[in-house]
Amino acid sequence: MRGTFCSAWIIVPLLAGTACATPPQIATTPQPVTVNSNATQTQPSPVTRAPPPIMRNPNAPQADEQQPEPQFTALSFTVKTGGDDLRTDSEAWISLTYQDQSSQNCLLKNQGRDGWDNGSTHDEDIPICVLLSPMTLAQLKAAKIVLGYRSANYDLETPDNWNVDRVRIEALSLDRTQQCLLDEADDPLVRLKAAGTSVVQFFPSGTFDLGNHPSAC
Repeated sequence: MRGTFCSAWIIVPLLAGTACATPPQIATTPQPVTVNSNATQTQPSPVTRAPPPIMRNPNAPQADEQQPEPQFTALSFTVKTGGDDLRTDSEAWISLTYQDQSSQNCLLKNQGRDGWDNGSTHDEDIPICVLLSPMTLAQLKAAKIVLGYRSANYDLETPDNWNVDRVRIEALSLDRTQQCLLDEADDPLVRLKAAGTSVVQFFPSGTFDLGNHPSAC
């Protein structure tokens, strides 16, 4: 009956020129949204930042950097004569034998050069001895170092004996830096002797191994 009446109601007013009222709208409450707790939740990615640079402390102790050993290319000598001189006709030298068995002689005084008087010290008048190849101080210390001389004996002249009170050897680098290699002294450090004959000739002395005496270096 309510539906039929409404249809009739609408027809009649239209004929009469009167508008039919719009039926009221019913407001409905929105349904709550159900969230699935088992669904995987997407977390926002954190912003990745570069770590701050590590600043070195300039005052912190620095690790020692191993420096190469200095190389030496020559030797210089100081020799002091004791209570018995080295004559003009005699000569003296230092011989070195290295670990590889190579060897060389370094001249101290040649024959005919002015004699070395009692108590005299000689350094600048002894020539610099150039090494066979550059060497470290350790290599030089490992060498066998021997002092030697020869005495010239003339008829009616006694053989030349020589007292040596000190021998000092320094290693020299290319820039002339000096490093003590050997420094031995005594009173005397050694007395070198030669046997004589009635003819003119040279007599090798009993050589003195400088490696068998304490060094002041």
